[in-house]
Amino acid sequence: MKQVWIVDDNEDQLRMMEVILRGRYALTKCSSYQDLLSMLPGPAPHLILLDLNLKSVTAEELMHPLRRNEATRNTPVVLMSGAENTSSEAERLGCVGHLLKPFSVEQLRQLIAQHTAQGTGSE
Repeated sequence: MKQVWIVDDNEDQLRMMEVILRGRYALTKCSSYQDLLSMLPGPAPHLILLDLNLKSVTAEELMHPLRRNEATRNTPVVLMSGAENTSSEAERLGCVGHLLKPFSVEQLRQLIAQHTAQGTGSE
């Protein structure tokens, strides 16, 4: 089963995504910068869904340890945000894409399927 990390400080968002993805992917949820750091080093996921506006830390600050860590350096990251201009920010940070909140179940599933099909991450 493909491993997906969801990094979002909104507990409702985390629960909703878990319900949508349960049984399709092995999920690891992080609600803080400290949670994310505690998972490094460790086996890399196939995809990381990263909230742009995590409390008290920027997406750039979150990306730094992911890209410095050998295991997650090449893991695809999708930036999630409610802001309309997320596309340019995602590109600037080296993310493979962005997901505009609120998103549909189908948008989420398609995006994850697209980026986990490439076989990155730990098996």
